[in-house]
Amino acid sequence: MAKPKLAITADLHWGLPKCQPGNLALIHALRENPPDLLLVGGDQGADTHFTECLDALATIGCPIGLVAGNHDMWVRAEDSRGDSWRVFNQLLPEECRKRGFHNLDQGPWILPQFDLAIVGTMNWYDHSWAAEELANRFPKDTWRLEQMCFTRGRHNDRVYVRWPDGMTNHTVTSLLATQLANHLQFAMEKASQVVLMTHHPALPELGFPPSAREPEPDGTPMDHLLWEAFSGNSMVESLIRLHADRLSLVISGHTHRWRCGTLGKARLVNVGSDYPVKNLIRLDGLEGEMEVEQFGPE
Repeated sequence: MAKPKLAITADLHWGLPKCQPGNLALIHALRENPPDLLLVGGDQGADTHFTECLDALATIGCPIGLVAGNHDMWVRAEDSRGDSWRVFNQLLPEECRKRGFHNLDQGPWILPQFDLAIVGTMNWYDHSWAAEELANRFPKDTWRLEQMCFTRGRHNDRVYVRWPDGMTNHTVTSLLATQLANHLQFAMEKASQVVLMTHHPALPELGFPPSAREPEPDGTPMDHLLWEAFSGNSMVESLIRLHADRLSLVISGHTHRWRCGTLGKARLVNVGSDYPVKNLIRLDGLEGEMEVEQFGPE
């Protein structure tokens, strides 16, 4: 069975001036040495920058699979595209179809020539990674979860992610987790090698590293707990732990922090692309050594 030459990146944030030098250099490198498959782990770009990013990726000349990220969900109050769920469920998949990309949020990518299935989800957050600890340690501040307020400033998702009436972050998290369970079951029936890619961290091991916690005598600072609450969810975490021995590779993004490790037979990696510096991971076969190239200011 052939081994795929796989390339992985995430968090391009196309169109932001501080991101573009790294983005353009990354695209150039992929054109010069295209992989068999390219996976892009969300936050391609907000608003029209999403399609601009897809147009640039299309020049690489290789098959591409991707998931959406939270920035890709951002809509303005007067946005003609409607609400964030319509953007996620209809408009972004349409843009992917136009370019022949595989939108993993819509279904698994089955590649029989490699005995490989790739499953993906934007993933979302429902506070379950931190709500209990926040309530225990900061009982007067649990209001910050729904308002998405840190001690200094508000999470931009609270401003720009606009779900339809009656739909909440908890609703979206449950819908996406259920969908992922179905997609994962289908993929495991079709291939012996399964790769899972999420935007929001799939596991705490792929979230913010312990070094991100500011020193504090009595434990985790409130803002770090809030970031964890808005990072992932226990439903997807439990699903991955259940199937870890069937997964070859689990990829996440979102945090802009590099992390790697293992869980059962699964290799874990957070791509770690930041705003100025973009990471590109290359693998020659799923068990090959990870080579990381960086693009951006020297």
